[in-house]
Amino acid sequence: MPSTTDLDQVIACADPDTQVYLWVIRETMVRVGDVNRLIRHLGASIMDGNNVPIGAIQKILGHENRKTTETYLHCIGDAERYAIDEADYGSGCSGLP
Repeated sequence: MPSTTDLDQVIACADPDTQVYLWVIRETMVRVGDVNRLIRHLGASIMDGNNVPIGAIQKILGHENRKTTETYLHCIGDAERYAIDEADYGSGCSGLP
């Protein structure tokens, strides 16, 4: 997939009518990339939660270095804790066990 910078350069050279069309395509590609990233994080989190060995998760994610996978899973845990805290705060359930 081309980078957004590459797409921006192509869009800048296009005629005004085509630019509108190309911007829609660019934004759709960005959103699809975000969805793919979310699915990847979700899958890694589910595997970790089900005690899949970190070496197996590393291979599935295609990480060359185990530390990358450990950092990735640690970040997911932090993000999940933050999301849960925010959901609890919004629902008035903050501080419940």
